[in-house]
Amino acid sequence: MTEREKMLSGALYASEDPELAAARIAWGKFLNAGQTCVAPDYLLVERSVQEKLTGLLQQEITHFLGQTPLDHPDYPRIINEKHLHRLECLLTGGRIVCGGTVQNGRIAPTLMDNLDSDAPIMQEEIFGPILPILPFDTLEEAMDYVSRRPKPLALYLFSRDKGVQKKVLTRLSFGGGCLNDTIVHLTSPHLPFG
Repeated sequence: MTEREKMLSGALYASEDPELAAARIAWGKFLNAGQTCVAPDYLLVERSVQEKLTGLLQQEITHFLGQTPLDHPDYPRIINEKHLHRLECLLTGGRIVCGGTVQNGRIAPTLMDNLDSDAPIMQEEIFGPILPILPFDTLEEAMDYVSRRPKPLALYLFSRDKGVQKKVLTRLSFGGGCLNDTIVHLTSPHLPFG
């Protein structure tokens, strides 16, 4: 596996606004069926709000794509058979909370939890519509998780707390990112990418 394949983008939720975070995380992850290099490859979430945020993410998927996302005319296929098969193999090593259905070259938006630390999905860039959800108890624990891995291509922090923002932004190194949003840092022609 190349160093590039290990550059997992991540989202870290430590916020008091779960509805906004769920909408923006779902949009950033499932845009183009997750086939963007800066889509979040995992979501770190405070254990105390994991269930609530997971439920809100499921609601956002339904809001964007309806009850049966694979029937939505605008939901794209996975780019090719080889990549589709690779993604199917990543659906192991944890519990599928929602999604996981594969049909006609598409994979339904999928949320996973209860992942083993060595699960295949946690070892490489996903580049598809699968979002692993990893709980943490303290912000230090979450930051340690990110810092023990290769530098993320993108990092998305969801927190309005200026102290949390400063701590995360000064301690973690990453290619690009956003506060309380995903993907939109690419829209500015005045910011570097990567």
